[in-house]
Amino acid sequence: MATVGNHRIHRIEYHLKDTDEKPSHDLFENQCKKFLPRLIPGEYEITLIRWVEKEGGERFHARYILTDIGGCRIEKGLDEGQESGETTDIGLLDLPLYNQRWKEFQRESSVFDFGGEVKIIGEREIS
Repeated sequence: MATVGNHRIHRIEYHLKDTDEKPSHDLFENQCKKFLPRLIPGEYEITLIRWVEKEGGERFHARYILTDIGGCRIEKGLDEGQESGETTDIGLLDLPLYNQRWKEFQRESSVFDFGGEVKIIGEREIS
């Protein structure tokens, strides 16, 4: 797995919202496996995890990339956007928020329901 500074990253996860309006798990998995491996360096494996909001629970808006050593919040997601010139901000999580999100994004979480996951192994060569 990859090394950042003196820390070896063992786990990379991309957390996003799942709803009835989103693609089915099978379509999501097929599209991820079709397009993402060539965008991700070969030394990386990324797990994309979808979460369903619980009725009356916390709302899920931002997306999160979490590793076992830290994470970041992406306000609108990693897609190209719906309008020309649309941008989004990415911010590092401070330790208390990272710890909170790490705890919430576990299968046994009481905050969100697990909606499925897809593991992608990178294929892009780093030159």
